[in-house]
Amino acid sequence: MSALRYSGAPGAQNSALVDGVAATTVALPNQGSATAWATATVPVRVPAGARLAFRLDDGYVVWIDYITPGQLRPSRS
Repeated sequence: MSALRYSGAPGAQNSALVDGVAATTVALPNQGSATAWATATVPVRVPAGARLAFRLDDGYVVWIDYITPGQLRPSRS
């Protein structure tokens, strides 16, 4: 899982893209202000060396402060 710190987003719908391919959608609840920040969990795995990007699919402006990529953990046999 990754995390996205954002502001604004009156009902914004976004796609999380891994290496340019849509991996999941992320709904960002309205924060009501450009200065009210929140963090959303993004249920996507990003392999080492891959690029994570977000695309605004519907809604208004979204300000992204930072993205924290999740860590892949080896599976136990």
